[in-house]
Amino acid sequence: MTDTVLLRIDVDDSDADDEDRARLARRLRDALLDLDVDAVQEASTGPAPDGSKGVEMVEAGALLVSLAPALLASVTDLVRRWLGDRGTRTVRMSVDGNSIEVSGVSSADEERLVEDWLHRGRPTAGADPS
Repeated sequence: MTDTVLLRIDVDDSDADDEDRARLARRLRDALLDLDVDAVQEASTGPAPDGSKGVEMVEAGALLVSLAPALLASVTDLVRRWLGDRGTRTVRMSVDGNSIEVSGVSSADEERLVEDWLHRGRPTAGADPS
């Protein structure tokens, strides 16, 4: 059995409302599923209110990705490419207590920060991503 880590990804766009963030997260989810990750699901904020048809409340723009630790760099690269040069969008990634926010803007500083984040110890399998 392969160890897995849980990566939390929060998609934001300064020009977007909750519906737009949810749509953006679904697009990113589709791209992530093309990688060999174990699962990608929308993050929940807890049970739906009594009387509603849903089971859980979905957190707009938030994804939970279950993956092998060796895929973390590939997922990070995919996220940065997905962001492209859209200056209003940012993505926050958190795994095993470590977080980084990327904007997709190519810069030596952001590249160095991403590399540092990726090398900041190995994520622990089953750890809480927040």
